[in-house]
Amino acid sequence: MCQNINLRQFYTKAGIGYLLAFMMSCSGSVKEEESVVSDAHGEVTYETLFVKGMMQLDAWTSYWEALGMNDKLSAFEQQEKIGLESHERPEVNPLEESGHPLRVFQIDHPSGLGTVDIYHYKLYVDDEDAVSFQPDSEVTFYRENGMRERLLFMGPSGMFEDAVWIDNTHLIVVGYFEHEDGFSPMVWIVDIKNSEYQLFESDLVISDLDRHGYLKRKLSGLEFAS
Repeated sequence: MCQNINLRQFYTKAGIGYLLAFMMSCSGSVKEEESVVSDAHGEVTYETLFVKGMMQLDAWTSYWEALGMNDKLSAFEQQEKIGLESHERPEVNPLEESGHPLRVFQIDHPSGLGTVDIYHYKLYVDDEDAVSFQPDSEVTFYRENGMRERLLFMGPSGMFEDAVWIDNTHLIVVGYFEHEDGFSPMVWIVDIKNSEYQLFESDLVISDLDRHGYLKRKLSGLEFAS
């Protein structure tokens, strides 16, 4: 069942408990198991993880606010929690030592357990470093043990635009999905320990969107093919 959450109200209810947890997690002086943000009752929830993750994605939220989305602590709809499909194979990070221009946009695990890539599957870079777009998107985790794991996949109806580690276990991924009525911002919180993700969807629907607008802004140092 879907659950409507107003993140401003949630942030207020979490109060001092949330702020203290957030400050401790930013200090770097707490143990790994203490770095996961909790609600006022000390329980780790996807709502608290959502708030902490969104607070680290100002560029993305500002981009979508300009398109009409309410600020990052306003209402999203919490959708279903879904188990990750197991798609693993041996493969080391192909960008690790190649000097590839997308390497700087990969997201290293905070404790060195591997690297997440959200752009290499989507973008093709030719021999002259000109960038073009592929139809599908994938969030890939190159683990330190030499295994490649697909965390999320989406076809041409949407795209993953940005991501950041919330803690050692949870990754927040943001992007959009195209419905019949238009485009809506989406958030995926991936739990790599329990092999599942929680989906959130904005109540914003827009009919006209530059599908690659955010990527072109974030990756502005690259040369995009016309």
